Amino acid sequence: MNLNHISLPVRDLDEAETFFTRDLGFVRIDRKADAILILEDGHGLTLVLATLKGANGADVAYPEGFHIGFFLDGAAAVDAAHARLARSGHEVGRPPRPIRDRYGFYFSCLGGLLLEISAER
Repeated sequence: MNLNHISLPVRDLDEAETFFTRDLGFVRIDRKADAILILEDGHGLTLVLATLKGANGADVAYPEGFHIGFFLDGAAAVDAAHARLARSGHEVGRPPRPIRDRYGFYFSCLGGLLLEISAER
């Protein structure tokens, strides 16, 4: 069984599109007005972002501990991602470090979505 897609609610589809395409390298496949955005990562993952109805600009309340992890090819790629995100104005917090058997970092974006970016050590 392979994971085909993930659907996430977001408060601002334009902001989410900019973040995932500019900062994480996703490619826009389709967009339905201000309702749904379909992106692909080039590695088989489709990400479907949907505007959270009724949010009125409020942060989306993801469950505590919920996060999405992205795996990169080595520590240098993790360091480069951390630097690129910081240059783009994201609050990326502490530099990458050992996390369990990986090397990486966590940061929040898009009003409360927690991301993990890591690689094998």
